[in-house]
Amino acid sequence: MKRFVLLFTIVSLLSACTAQVMDDCVPQDSLVPKDKVFGLDLPRNAVDPVRLNVLFDEETAAELERMTSQDGYVQLPQVKSFSSNGIVRMRRLFPEAGRFEARTRAAGLHRWYEVYYDTSVSITKAATGWIAIPGVEYVELNPSLHIVGDPVLVREVTAPPQTATSGPYPFNDPRLPSQWSFYNKGTVASSAPGCDINIFPVWERFTTGSPEVIIGVVDGGIDYNHEDLAANMWHNPEKQGDSQYGYNFAADSYTINPENHGTHVAGTIAAVNNNGIGVCGVAGGDAAKGQPGVKLMSCQIFDGSNSGSGAAAIKWSADHGAVISQNSWGFEHESETPKSLVAAVDYFIKNAGIDENGFQTGPMRGGLVIFAAGNENTNRSGNSYEAIFDVAAVGADYRRAYYSNYGDWVDISAPGGDARKGNQVMSTIVNNKYGVFQGTSMSCPMVSGVAALLISLYQGEGLTPDVIERKLTESATPISSFNKNYKMGAGLLDAYRAFAGSGGQAPGTPTMLKASVKSNNISISVLIPEDGSGGTPDALYIYYNKVNFSTITPDLMFAKLYLDGMAPGDTLETTLTGFDFNTVFYLAAAAGNLSGAISDLSQRMSVTTRFNTPPVIEALGSTELTIKPSEKGSLDFKVYDADGHFYLIDFKNDTPGIYLDTLVRDCPKIVANGPEIASGSYSAKLEVTDIYGAAAIQDVLITVLENHAPRVKAAIDDKIFSGKERTDEIDCRDFFTDDDGEDLKYSFSIDNETVIAMSGEGGRYRLTPLDYGYATVTVTASDVRGESASQSFRVLVRDVRSNVDIYPNPVSDFLYVRTSSAATASLKLIDVLGMTVYEKTLTITPFEPAKVDMTAFPSGIYTLILNMAGETTTGRIYKR
Repeated sequence: MKRFVLLFTIVSLLSACTAQVMDDCVPQDSLVPKDKVFGLDLPRNAVDPVRLNVLFDEETAAELERMTSQDGYVQLPQVKSFSSNGIVRMRRLFPEAGRFEARTRAAGLHRWYEVYYDTSVSITKAATGWIAIPGVEYVELNPSLHIVGDPVLVREVTAPPQTATSGPYPFNDPRLPSQWSFYNKGTVASSAPGCDINIFPVWERFTTGSPEVIIGVVDGGIDYNHEDLAANMWHNPEKQGDSQYGYNFAADSYTINPENHGTHVAGTIAAVNNNGIGVCGVAGGDAAKGQPGVKLMSCQIFDGSNSGSGAAAIKWSADHGAVISQNSWGFEHESETPKSLVAAVDYFIKNAGIDENGFQTGPMRGGLVIFAAGNENTNRSGNSYEAIFDVAAVGADYRRAYYSNYGDWVDISAPGGDARKGNQVMSTIVNNKYGVFQGTSMSCPMVSGVAALLISLYQGEGLTPDVIERKLTESATPISSFNKNYKMGAGLLDAYRAFAGSGGQAPGTPTMLKASVKSNNISISVLIPEDGSGGTPDALYIYYNKVNFSTITPDLMFAKLYLDGMAPGDTLETTLTGFDFNTVFYLAAAAGNLSGAISDLSQRMSVTTRFNTPPVIEALGSTELTIKPSEKGSLDFKVYDADGHFYLIDFKNDTPGIYLDTLVRDCPKIVANGPEIASGSYSAKLEVTDIYGAAAIQDVLITVLENHAPRVKAAIDDKIFSGKERTDEIDCRDFFTDDDGEDLKYSFSIDNETVIAMSGEGGRYRLTPLDYGYATVTVTASDVRGESASQSFRVLVRDVRSNVDIYPNPVSDFLYVRTSSAATASLKLIDVLGMTVYEKTLTITPFEPAKVDMTAFPSGIYTLILNMAGETTTGRIYKR
């Protein structure tokens, strides 16, 4: 009885409050305990307008379960007002978990409920209304979710792939050379050599992944049929066909709907390696050796405009075998981490890889939850719960990407791309395609992939998530010298050092260091020493600073130069960029191995960088364009930067039909498509800005002349067909003209399509008679602006066996007489008594037949006599 009363109290209070949008029941926000309701400090448009999460105490949760139907929704038939208080439905946030239900309940997840309201209810007031209800421990407004990425900068890659069958590339995937985040020689725009995750030696010396490792990709749906992903998709042993690849939490269905973002993230983790197709994945296996990669489980929380619970997806993935939860998503506004998400993260970390009896069945005992730090350029995040492993993003130059969040809650950084500097991350997108994105969404799966490789190698009894986290952070490359104002975690992800650790015998010291300067670019040459075993070191490091130095310290900036194909005694020559302008820099070189053993520094030298030269826009011809309304024209330019800096091209123009074509980036075109532009003159600007802000501007003027409508230049003759066999042709270009010189478009209409048909194109039409009769054909000539001119001609198809057509017969009112050619004729009608009842001389033509009014004639039979040019035609007419 106590439980019923408790539940009745909940429903009654809610009913009373929501009926008046809870205006009389809700305490002021300032009086609401902050430890009771989450999200009240968020903008109202930043929370789900119809859904709350409510945490009940054990007794109330038990009563709710007793009133839950088989479909999982709470039914309260005892309280009739429940259905009218604004609550549409209510169910557990973390559904009943079968054999894992006991541990679900032990974690208290069974006490979390989703409560859905109709749109008439103020969700914020509904949330605060819950705190007065017995049995309610906590209430959450749901912050709106979003994918962590910048969809504006998503671009499908259509250029032919490069070749990855020689040089430093260990696999034959044709787009691997474009994956600079795996191997960066400094050839990518605005890049520093060595700014990558150092993955190649891991593939060569340790592992490429294991199918025992399952990664739950909480994101948009993965394209599970993608040519470069299908072999590494997880299969749910409880499902078949298209239902076996994960779960769609946005649609409450096992049907995964593929989407670009989730597919891109999945490709970075585990696109199939060495299959001669597309890209490589960090943990994608080695298809040529028959070694599968890690498995991708699609936990879809974004499906079109719908979203599902990330917390529920994380928990579900733990119960289905995942040991890494990959999360490139976040909240629309910075906030604390919601408690329901904290509960799911704690559950995953504790229970992943473990069966319902507490025994380890997966490759690791417990799970690792990895989140993208977010792209809001702030030091706050809703994913900053301490147990979450957070990943920030750098461009190709060790520096924080302009969008990346940062702060002391970040654990590590990885390449995420920086479109402002000309580099993004390539991976898979839907329908067997490939594209480039940027974002912490892209850096996050690189860390998930390396973590999966570590678990693949060290899997076994006793391996725990903290071991993996420690290996990732302790091996990271310090990058604080590049990011003095931002906290980017332990540093840049270094996959090889996470496996090999640090140390080993240091190589010899480089010699013959030389440098020259152009703008802020420093050209380096240095002699390569031997490594400790007499071979070639793995890399040379160029250290630099604005203050003279004698030892390697964390405040030194550096470039790591790979030595592929080189030998001791060779001279390495390269150019480094990105230095401050008009500044003295001190330089020294050292040789190192991939585990971090570094030689002594070479002799030091100093250089002074120069000023920045703005980009140049060179007009390849005029900067003014005049076109007719029917024409398409362009202004052509060549763009270059003497300093070799990456530049952005912008086009200032608000006129539809005038646009910038950068298909050949250093030869942009301003294109004007006359048919889309109203007549007049338009000014626009082409602006080219290097990454340091120096700009060149070119003004252009585009004029579209006045349009002249088409006009008729000759009349189309009427057509007479004597019989249905002969055809005829007309060329509309002989009858219409356009003073603008346009090639006109022609159309036609026929008022009686049983008589004649027309076919053809380009203004040449064939006329084919179909039946005896008369029709009018109208031809219209139109220009590109839709202005037009029309004219009509008449078509007559008649029976060649007679020179005269008399119709209709029988006749009710008017009798017509048509001749095959123009003539003057006498026409007489005689009734059955021999009396002449009509006699007249008429002018008759094929298109203007004689018309005899017989309306007042009595019914009966009449004889018609037509005398024309000495010939007489007779016939019998029946009057109705």
